[in-house]
Amino acid sequence: MLLLMRTRARRFAACAVAAYALIACSVLTDYSLKSDPGTTPTPEGGSLVDGRGPDPGDSSSLPDATSIVDADPGPMCTQKPCIVQIAAAVQNTCARIDDGKVKCWGWNNTGVVGSATKDADFPTPQSVALAGPADEIAIGGWPLDYATACARRGAGVDCWGADGASKMLGRSADAAAGGDFFPDPAPVAGFTGATGEIAVGSQRVCARTGAFLQCWGTNYAGDLNPTPVPFNTPKPVKQIAGARAFHCALLDSEEVACAGNIYWYDPLWNAMNYGRGPGSVELQIVSGVSGIAQIATQGMHVCALTKTGGVLCWGRNSRGQLGRGTNEDKADVPAAVTLPKPAKFIATGANHTCAILTDDTVWCWGANSTGNGKSSRPFLPRGQVGTLADGGLDDFAPTPRKVLGLPAGVTRTLALGYAHTCALEQDGAVYCWGKNEHGQLGLGSVDDTAHATPARVVF
Repeated sequence: MLLLMRTRARRFAACAVAAYALIACSVLTDYSLKSDPGTTPTPEGGSLVDGRGPDPGDSSSLPDATSIVDADPGPMCTQKPCIVQIAAAVQNTCARIDDGKVKCWGWNNTGVVGSATKDADFPTPQSVALAGPADEIAIGGWPLDYATACARRGAGVDCWGADGASKMLGRSADAAAGGDFFPDPAPVAGFTGATGEIAVGSQRVCARTGAFLQCWGTNYAGDLNPTPVPFNTPKPVKQIAGARAFHCALLDSEEVACAGNIYWYDPLWNAMNYGRGPGSVELQIVSGVSGIAQIATQGMHVCALTKTGGVLCWGRNSRGQLGRGTNEDKADVPAAVTLPKPAKFIATGANHTCAILTDDTVWCWGANSTGNGKSSRPFLPRGQVGTLADGGLDDFAPTPRKVLGLPAGVTRTLALGYAHTCALEQDGAVYCWGKNEHGQLGLGSVDDTAHATPARVVF
């Protein structure tokens, strides 16, 4: 790293995404490091999460020096392998190592783990056979079953896992049959312009090209675009995030814009939420949301982190994932989450949400179980938002609670799946908790019990 009197890295995520570099379901960051006052801000190539500086051709503005999310002390990797990025979705987790290699674990029903053994559970990280080092990773898909993963390698993107009717893998029409098991990464056809993060939803994938987007899959009018096409944006884009049936973008103006159906099976509520009918093919700016530093979305809710550390959430709230103290559903107006301290990073799962606060504690809220409470699918505690104060578990937590059991030190980023949560620590170690039915916690074992206490992933 360059020697600076004081360095700071501004963090962004997607379901785990980044401003100048997504999580969705990926976890990425903006790496413009700042020197002492009075000196010129200096881009630093060694970054907190993914080892790159800002894109030279990026037309979006530099980070605001007053933002509370500019508070990270920087990486201090002491673990081997040293993990520099994590991504989680569905029932899988992936990690990118500092040498650019990628490892994934969990359920291999779509090939996301990278093994040719279909439907097997992999409780320890498995190497994905990329043709070269990855600069970014992302994973997303249908909350329970169908995962797709992508990696940016330089200006190109490789994808693997579920392709489906939406042609999520971005392969030419005759290169993929639209199936749901492709364990071998392959390039997105004709795409060479990638400069930033990738956002994987359940119907389409988008990648940032400078300050704009290209996407492939099914658009929100139902049209099929199996290879990348430009995606119209109202203003330059700093960060993108993919979800169940929609995408959102953080704009250079610090506003949030979304496209698609946030509550995918209720067109009436989409009209209420967006004020424009049942979803939109184009990104539409969400009213009343400004001064945003980071966005996160994965299931059917959206959260935004303000530059001063506030958290706003809106969308579905059936499990309390909006952090409002209730599980009253269909909350179309963004509202603040009450936290004990300002937040500096947020991440969303299918039905839960977590934040890293300025004191480096992790707080989570929303679903703490699987199921829907009906006789056919009763609630089963999994512990993805942690334990109650007395050590017990509940079905869901509509009010944020502190996650107990993480090691002392700095938690850099988070990645959330359907019913599990993972934290990337400053030393390069990864800890996970929640559901482990398919080995998605990376603990070397598979079981159907709750794991509410974070445990270190075994690499």
